[in-house]
Amino acid sequence: HIDIDYKSIAFIIPEESDSVIEDAFHFILENIGQKYNVELIAAVSHEFVSLESFPQEYITCKKILDAKFMAKGRKVLFSENIKSGKLILTYPIETEAKLVSKLLNGNLQGAKKIVDEIFVDRINPEAMDKKDIKEFTGLLYNTLNRVVVQLKEFESSLECENINIESITKTGNLDKIRVIFNDLITEICKQKKSSEQDESEVIREKIKSYIDNNYHLDFSLDNLADYLGLSFKYTSILFKKVMGDNFKNYINVYRIEKAKEILKDKKDIKIKDLAEELGYNSSNTFIRIFKKYEGISPTQFNPEEILEK
Repeated sequence: HIDIDYKSIAFIIPEESDSVIEDAFHFILENIGQKYNVELIAAVSHEFVSLESFPQEYITCKKILDAKFMAKGRKVLFSENIKSGKLILTYPIETEAKLVSKLLNGNLQGAKKIVDEIFVDRINPEAMDKKDIKEFTGLLYNTLNRVVVQLKEFESSLECENINIESITKTGNLDKIRVIFNDLITEICKQKKSSEQDESEVIREKIKSYIDNNYHLDFSLDNLADYLGLSFKYTSILFKKVMGDNFKNYINVYRIEKAKEILKDKKDIKIKDLAEELGYNSSNTFIRIFKKYEGISPTQFNPEEILEK
């Protein structure tokens, strides 16, 4: 035997009939499972005559194990099961996880690519009877249901009732199932995008309100993150996404525009007082930033009326 990793062991065994191999491994796996409370499944590949061919046979076993969820409780699976197409009516957990992730992120193109892989690479229509198709459809339904449940949990604004995932169980035709499945994931991504836009608008208004009410204070991105109830890192990413600029530059531009409005209305205001009114802790900092964005100093903006101190 060869220890592959913490959950996989490869056995090299003498040539025997399938029935002998199945009986032997079934006995071993049953006993180990009962003693250590674990579930084990054996995958048996073709006979090989040299160690050079071992990696390919191991890959074959991994493919067989991908189909274990349709094995109906069997503990020993053979490569012949794969050939018949009777076990490849499913897709690995890893594939489902990728599909769910794509849908939750609204990535329709990425999701459709995975769907194509499932329907083209993982099923054999010619080997499927009505019962097989029903089971396969059930798997697709369960995947969509996981997506909808998570969307409802994390995005209450999403109109999940418009996503009729049960429609995929109404037909036994694989071509129609594929069309319906693609229609459903398209609607999910559409709803997700719409929800993101609504959420972005809400966040944008919250940020604008916070800045309008606090621009005269020396606040930081940390303060904004606390106000929004989000982490510093996520707030930084979210700010740029919804406001179209990074936090520092946006605040500077906002304050300079405010400065120009104040300079027009208060012709006798001192630079020191103006800087404080805009939330700068130093008049020198304010002057430097004003010149950076306007190309002139605040006094030059209205040189005859502004008193510099």
